[in-house]
Amino acid sequence: GTCNNIIPLALMDPISLKILALVPHAGNSLSNNYQQNTQFRKNSTSFDTKIDHNFSQKDRLAFRFSRAVQNPFQQPVFGLAGGFANGGFQGQGDQHEQSGALNETHIFSPTLVMETRAGISHYRNIALTSDHGSTATTDLGIPGANLDAFTSGLTQIEIQNGFGNPFVGYANSQPWDRGETNIDVVNNWTKISGNHTFKWGADIRRLRDDLVQAQTFGPRGHYVFGTGTTSLNGGTGSATLANNFAAFLIDAPTQTGRDISLVSGAWRETEAFFFGQDTWHATSKLTIDAGLRWELYLPATPSHAGRYSNYDPSINRLVIAGIDGNPVNLGRETYYKYFAPRLGIAYRVSERTVVRAGFGISYEPFTNNQYAFNFPVRQNQGTNQNPNSFALPTFSNGVLGVFPNGFPAPSAVAIAADGTVDPSNGDPYNVVDKHFQQPYVESYNFSIQQALPGSFVLDLAYVGNHGVKIPVAFNLNAATTPAVVNGALTDTCTVEPLCIKFPRRTAATTFLFKPTVSNYNALQARLDHRFKGGFSLTTSYTWAKALAYRSDMGADDGGPDNYIDFQRNYSETSRSRRHTFVQSYLYELPFGKNKHFLNSGPASWILGGWGVTGVLTRMSGAPLHFTANGNNLNAPGSTQYPIQIAPFHVLGGVDTNFWFDTSAFCQPAGTNTNPNCPVVANGVLGNMRRYQFAGPGLFNLDAAVFRNFPVGERMGFEFRAEAFSVTNTPHFSNPNVSLTSSTFGRITGTGDQGTGAGGVGDGNRTVELSAKFTF
Repeated sequence: GTCNNIIPLALMDPISLKILALVPHAGNSLSNNYQQNTQFRKNSTSFDTKIDHNFSQKDRLAFRFSRAVQNPFQQPVFGLAGGFANGGFQGQGDQHEQSGALNETHIFSPTLVMETRAGISHYRNIALTSDHGSTATTDLGIPGANLDAFTSGLTQIEIQNGFGNPFVGYANSQPWDRGETNIDVVNNWTKISGNHTFKWGADIRRLRDDLVQAQTFGPRGHYVFGTGTTSLNGGTGSATLANNFAAFLIDAPTQTGRDISLVSGAWRETEAFFFGQDTWHATSKLTIDAGLRWELYLPATPSHAGRYSNYDPSINRLVIAGIDGNPVNLGRETYYKYFAPRLGIAYRVSERTVVRAGFGISYEPFTNNQYAFNFPVRQNQGTNQNPNSFALPTFSNGVLGVFPNGFPAPSAVAIAADGTVDPSNGDPYNVVDKHFQQPYVESYNFSIQQALPGSFVLDLAYVGNHGVKIPVAFNLNAATTPAVVNGALTDTCTVEPLCIKFPRRTAATTFLFKPTVSNYNALQARLDHRFKGGFSLTTSYTWAKALAYRSDMGADDGGPDNYIDFQRNYSETSRSRRHTFVQSYLYELPFGKNKHFLNSGPASWILGGWGVTGVLTRMSGAPLHFTANGNNLNAPGSTQYPIQIAPFHVLGGVDTNFWFDTSAFCQPAGTNTNPNCPVVANGVLGNMRRYQFAGPGLFNLDAAVFRNFPVGERMGFEFRAEAFSVTNTPHFSNPNVSLTSSTFGRITGTGDQGTGAGGVGDGNRTVELSAKFTF
């Protein structure tokens, strides 16, 4: 029980007490009970310049240049000590964007036109912690962390299971400095011949991307305090909150590490695209679009030899790109068969009915911006807990990873004569597939458009796509079976493939990428009322389902969370919503000048020019990802799921009341208070799968009232009063679906519903007043 976790003051580490003093006291409860209004501000400035020049009626030149600067600032929740707010991303950002393009259009004849365009775009994004430049970690008495400006500031302290991450400090990926430059040259031709319109051309791109950023532990270091170091060896207690906090108080971390970045990550790639297309007006009713696109992707290279390395899992070595005969492009094959056909058909059945159908293939570029950012771009000093999870973490030089010892000095890495490096068996590495082929999506649709009486138009469509070779980041060192022998838990190294072979204990070895499939199918309906008499209306409904092997199809490197039963990863994605209804309207009141009623006199001045507009949105809930304690599964890399013993039943409670019936779920091979839960042996995977049910739906109404004041014949003034979330209906976040959490089954907030798209707002009513002058 938790009563045993009482620590005398004399045993508390003095550095832990200094860190604890940085955190405001928020009461005696062990729940999330601290609130603080923090400031977020963003200053933006931009300008655009365009110059057009007609050399003749047949030759036109255009030049455009744009520049924008943004300076966001997120105030830390604990002052310069950082803290949990916004995931630890707190401080100052600075982004500069600029782009320029030169475009020439030449008309050879009324039926032959050529366009040539050349452009360059560049942005640089820098993010710094609020305490950047300080020696905050050294000042606490932790040596070896603050070595220069890049490693300045407060180390990240993570106390697991309910204390916020970071407890103090900042996100491990701050600071960063990223620059990207893209150069693009395009040449397009258009030729009209009879009832054919031919188009063909080429698009050549050069991509340059540079990044200085630590990701694993952070440049200032990272201390993790979990359950292991203060748990009873063989005990069955569940006092995770007390154990984790006790570990912090006595300076007994479960993991310690620090990143060392010597060079920037660099990406250099050339892409080329060539296409030909014919739009054929076969008859007055039938139009056919047919085209073919050929794409070429040359394998990426670093900016200089030696700035990439690829981990070779067959020999447990890092192969340095461009050193001692190693290919600078990592030896990746170049493929020349990326053909993408397109076909579209439109047939006018009658003056009021049109049928359309289409099919096309689209390729996607390499989707991971970490690529081969192993040594020397990414280096770190991590610890392990050999021989067991109750031991203190130890660096490779034998020094314990505790506060007073700090971090070892960076040491030089020896590069062998064959251009390879002996890896650190505890560090995560990427493995770039030398036979990687670009993923592609087959898209298809069929629709009917029907004109209806009263200026209404109805669209009904089936839209679908099938993803082929969709990339999934696959951990080669994940256990494919639980580490259980005769029902007892055993060393996980016995089931981790690379730990068995070399060993690489628990270290993620990410293969980029395992090819998988995805599917999206949707019924889309739309009813429009064309603008007439000052009124327009658009009503749309989508019934859809998206399936994939990775949880978030919008992520760069989405991966599976089940290696024991890989097929269970094929499920709805985090962004999938079954039902979406959106209705927008615009109505100009029929009073005033040029209207049906009261178009002159004082009544026209008072009532004329008014209008209302709005958008109503209804969506079904975002998917829920149920998880359970994975200790008894004992399979690194795989997420444990609950055992479902009864149907999913929504209760609808909020805050302290349950949103769903939690008695339907049980912990596999663990302690359950529900007497209906079955007794399950160690190493058994729960019977659920990812995103099996959905959370609360969303209702939102935005509306505005406006009035137009004409000023003479060519000028006008508009006043608007806009209200977002007019009904003040909360947008509840998804309920907690972690079986080990004290708030399991409850909704404790509003906003992000796990869509992967940055959330949907909290539903609080917001009112804005604005004015616009047109001339």
